[in-house]
Amino acid sequence: MRIRSCGYDPEVDELALLIDVNAPVPAEAMPIGEGTYIRRDRSSGRVVGAFIRGYCQFLRKVQENQPIKSEGAAAAGFSDELAAIIA
Repeated sequence: MRIRSCGYDPEVDELALLIDVNAPVPAEAMPIGEGTYIRRDRSSGRVVGAFIRGYCQFLRKVQENQPIKSEGAAAAGFSDELAAIIA
């Protein structure tokens, strides 16, 4: 998995990531917790992106080394994706 692009919108405090694609593709967003969503390609089911709502708060937790709850990611089968976003 490789993050190809990212963009931040300060007006809504949202970070958007493209994963393993060079341009956005139609995808379904699945919440995995902490305001983090994984985007899956509708036709193939593969992960093609992610976005984090409330990115400043998310970043503060990471910087303070507070645990990011990953129960939602584990339940949805996206533990590796969440780990890649945080790393």
